[in-house]
Amino acid sequence: MKFFPGLPEIKAHAGFLYVAQNIAETVQDAIRSYNGPVNDVLFTGHSAGGAVAALLYLHFQLAPALGSVKLLLFSFTSEFPEENMPNLIIQTDMPLHCITFAAPPVVSMPNISSAMRGTVNPAQYTKSHFLAFAAYGDLVARADRPYVRQVLQIYSSSDAVAPLPDFQFDPAELWNAGTLIVLFDKSVDSDEEEIHAVEAAQGLGGFLWGNLHMHDMKVYLELLSGL
Repeated sequence: MKFFPGLPEIKAHAGFLYVAQNIAETVQDAIRSYNGPVNDVLFTGHSAGGAVAALLYLHFQLAPALGSVKLLLFSFTSEFPEENMPNLIIQTDMPLHCITFAAPPVVSMPNISSAMRGTVNPAQYTKSHFLAFAAYGDLVARADRPYVRQVLQIYSSSDAVAPLPDFQFDPAELWNAGTLIVLFDKSVDSDEEEIHAVEAAQGLGGFLWGNLHMHDMKVYLELLSGL
């Protein structure tokens, strides 16, 4: 069975796809061991965990494998211990959601949310939220292979500063999964934060980001709490 039935043209990052494929059955078995209704299903994660969570969300959104069983809220992140996660249980006829933080590009479609509209039950999908948060400057959120290669070229070049205004990025191989929301502090020269969240409808292709500090989940929590 295809991992993304209904959208066979989708390709995904090989490493993250390998992980998602290898744990999907375990996730499904865990889901079947829970009982009790709740309103929604949420897949979430930070960084690599966000990439895997997005692929699992796509799989369970597109595949009828879950049938009438129940679902648990899964968090794929090392930032928060498993014992601290709430024990939430939900029915699969309720909307599925995915919210990721600092996840790298993982799918071969630039706007996979739109592509899914014709393949998923409209009544269910219109209630679904598929969001990908990226902190302004976060290198990992831009970490497609061509981009990383070019960033390394910039850092290794002694005269890299001069050509940057006219710098052209190579075409992307992979894209962020979900509606991309960029978080940033507009008050650069002020002591008071002015946090904004802006949808990046065209993706991150025009941004030159390389700040690993912005990748920390604590930074994301601070930005989100400031909205």
